[in-house]
Amino acid sequence: MKKVELEITTPNAKIVPWIIVNGKNVKVKKVNSILYKTTFLINDESIEMMIFHGHELEGKYWYLFAILSYFISFLGIFNPPYSKNYLSSYVKLLFKIEDDEKIVLRYNNFKQSKKALEVICEADFEEIENEYYLNSSIKKRRIILLIGKLIVWILLSIFVGYFMTKFF
Repeated sequence: MKKVELEITTPNAKIVPWIIVNGKNVKVKKVNSILYKTTFLINDESIEMMIFHGHELEGKYWYLFAILSYFISFLGIFNPPYSKNYLSSYVKLLFKIEDDEKIVLRYNNFKQSKKALEVICEADFEEIENEYYLNSSIKKRRIILLIGKLIVWILLSIFVGYFMTKFF
């Protein structure tokens, strides 16, 4: 069995990488705000590694989490705004591992159709995919949430205005 140490550096603390190695999820440990590390054992000479980073609005139940956080944060007053960065990354790499290996991955700055990660290691590797892409569903969902918040605030102001004129 070969030991592989993986170190990932992100450009900011909001990016949390999801890693899949040979079809299995690998948990990463956060060392500090931008550095993640993990170690795993492999039997094969080659590994297929997929690394993603997504957005909060990208999940299956995004609307439930958005509504819940909206009401918990007192109608969005204490809710931090969603990122205006609609870029996500998808990286697929093939490594040929001969011995214990340390792989260092560094995220680049966000630019569409630019390389998402720089790979630093001694092993031979092949980049199948390595880029940022514009995720249009995030943009649509963010606009839907902004319109929903606006409608709620308008209805709330009408409701408060009605009760102020009725009882005062």
